[in-house]
Amino acid sequence: MVFPAIRLKAICIIRKGERLLLEYSKWPTDKDVFYIPLGGEIKYGEYGESTIGREVKEEINADIENVRFVGSIENIFKVQDEIGHEIVLVYEADLVDKLFYEKRIIEGLETEADPPLSMVVYWKSIEEIESEGVPLYPEGLRELLGE
Repeated sequence: MVFPAIRLKAICIIRKGERLLLEYSKWPTDKDVFYIPLGGEIKYGEYGESTIGREVKEEINADIENVRFVGSIENIFKVQDEIGHEIVLVYEADLVDKLFYEKRIIEGLETEADPPLSMVVYWKSIEEIESEGVPLYPEGLRELLGE
């Protein structure tokens, strides 16, 4: 696994009360599990706000509105002996279709993976994540959100 020098990402915080909409990810192996907000890599010539709109649409087929910039996180991490370095722009937004807020689990698809991968998205509170012992990424997100 080879990471580029620095990867630029944008993620979207979507709230339902005290719960956040988070993907439960098993990457790169089934042993490496974590929660992460929806989002992805910023494409060249694309603003971060456009990235989160595109990614939420691709991943769970939903549109967002009321987008607000929250802050940024510099994240350096290790995956299978490789160092990764990313700058993450964090936004908050609301889902246009309010029916998504009634679902406990949302099934989606990571279309940029080859082959596309199914994904599962949950409404989780920070307390629930802590009780499960599963990390929330990127590191520093909880502090940025004041959670």
